[in-house]
Amino acid sequence: MLRLHLAVYFYLCTVVAFENWPLLSENQDDASRAQRDMSENIPIDQLGLSGLSLNQLVFEPYGYNFAALNELLMILSGKVGALMLDMYWNEFTQTWQLCPAPFPNNLTGNLTNTVDVSWNGKTYQCEPGFSPADVMATITQYFRTSNVKVTANMVLLLLNLKSIYYEPVVTATNRTYNSTSTRLDSIPSGYESPDPSYLLVGNSTLAQSVSGLGSWLFMPLELQVFSESSPSGNYTNYYSSEYPTQYDFLFNLFKRTMVSVVNNDLRVSNKGYNISSLDKETIFVPTEGDFEPTFVNSSDTGILTNCSRLRHSAFDPSLFSVIVGQSRFRTVVDSPSTPFTNDSLQMWTECGFNTVLNASYKSYESQIGDRTNNTADQLGAIFNNFVPLQYWSWAPNQPNIAKENTTSANNDDDSDTEDNQFESTTNTQFAFKCIAMTSQGWTMSNCYDKYRLACQRMDNPFDWTILSSLSTYFDSSDNKCPENYAFGLPQLSIEQGALWTFLDSRNILAPVWIDLNDITVTGCYVTGGPYAECPYTKIVTTVNLIRQIAPSVVVAFVIILLVFWEKFFLRTPVHSNRKHYWKRAINQYYKENEYEGVPS
Repeated sequence: MLRLHLAVYFYLCTVVAFENWPLLSENQDDASRAQRDMSENIPIDQLGLSGLSLNQLVFEPYGYNFAALNELLMILSGKVGALMLDMYWNEFTQTWQLCPAPFPNNLTGNLTNTVDVSWNGKTYQCEPGFSPADVMATITQYFRTSNVKVTANMVLLLLNLKSIYYEPVVTATNRTYNSTSTRLDSIPSGYESPDPSYLLVGNSTLAQSVSGLGSWLFMPLELQVFSESSPSGNYTNYYSSEYPTQYDFLFNLFKRTMVSVVNNDLRVSNKGYNISSLDKETIFVPTEGDFEPTFVNSSDTGILTNCSRLRHSAFDPSLFSVIVGQSRFRTVVDSPSTPFTNDSLQMWTECGFNTVLNASYKSYESQIGDRTNNTADQLGAIFNNFVPLQYWSWAPNQPNIAKENTTSANNDDDSDTEDNQFESTTNTQFAFKCIAMTSQGWTMSNCYDKYRLACQRMDNPFDWTILSSLSTYFDSSDNKCPENYAFGLPQLSIEQGALWTFLDSRNILAPVWIDLNDITVTGCYVTGGPYAECPYTKIVTTVNLIRQIAPSVVVAFVIILLVFWEKFFLRTPVHSNRKHYWKRAINQYYKENEYEGVPS
């Protein structure tokens, strides 16, 4: 039944075009892949990922049921890199479940029927047969369908662990002395005898609950093996981490996800859940080993203040080194009381945090408008509004593919208040295939325009300098950067923050050229100068094309000549005598066996 549900919903999700829930546009798809590729040498504990809460934005409005998995698949297709999930330990059944409320006995007979269940003053729409295993199976289905180099991405799964339990009841025992006692009923009436089929739903351990992720799951034991085989500090990109780089994680270890506990609110009791050693070998738990994530709430504006102060301070590369050296898996989560705005989310992203949307639809009305009467497109509206802002690299609405194909002479998209030494091309040479960094982020620009080059120190990615002379992007191949510096590209939001700080401290106005372009193949953004090739498409020049097809053409020509010669000029004795031989043999036979009339 589970497989049938998943197959049907996945099919519907991939073939039905939802009016208000579009897949990534071509621009966003290219932007997501480019940011991933440029960060391939960054350890996974330093990546900047976008995320959301499945409970707040999927299960609460759509229900805790199989139908909600449609929305989960669409979210994953949108390249969301972090999913937060609340999991509840049911002390009555001793299993993990997703619904925040227990099911009364009379509602457990039909596992596929969505019912209203109430608990602690709140009502939820839940399906008794819906469990954490179904979410894991859906995520795994996405991993299988996107398991190619162009589309593979990392997805963090962040768990909030909570308990479903029954509060002890205080009852009077002696009215004369007015004494009371605490009655320790662990299971309330109406919940003690569920249907036997319901007791088979869910798992009794955390490790079993996430086991459906299979080989895609990166576990603490595997981290230990990896760190022992790859000692810390051997990365050439300056980062010292026991965690694998994004490239190693995806394409050498062939992993796609890791599961971590971010909040443990489990009740301590004789029926409560204790995280076991087996769980700790499967799931990353804070304070266990080297897993120490930085997890903050969006209300902590002091972090943003310090980040802004750093950006506008005197340039000191070591300050940025301290950030990545002392913190990992930096994650900020908003709430209904302090929801993200477009500006605050972008600021958190620029400061190097994974951002997780965890507020209610109502909380985001200031950004997406009032959609109370049109709940079907609420999630799509939130996704389309916030996800483009969660790219630390690109400016809003970039890369602009429509701009790339234009030939208009009015090609200066940048504000005139920026670099007053900017030189727009005065001829008809246009190639909107090169990336410049503006005050808003990476922007597609005309390769023939003249900007300053951003040079990055080879042994310290936070150390930048800017050339004083102006040049086209194609001139970057001349390696004009100072000694120990090279034409550079920010691979991480912290690196980009260091570049911004350098520009501000030297009063240098954007835009500046960075080492990124899609000259060879449209939409395939590469680093390595103007002549770098796309790793996903083999570039064939005229000379290479001739070299590739010449042998086949020669062989085909020779075969045609041989067939022509054999057909018209070659006559073998067998072929020339066969017809005459059989004619003589038949005539000789008739002579020797000649009859008159009908034989008797």
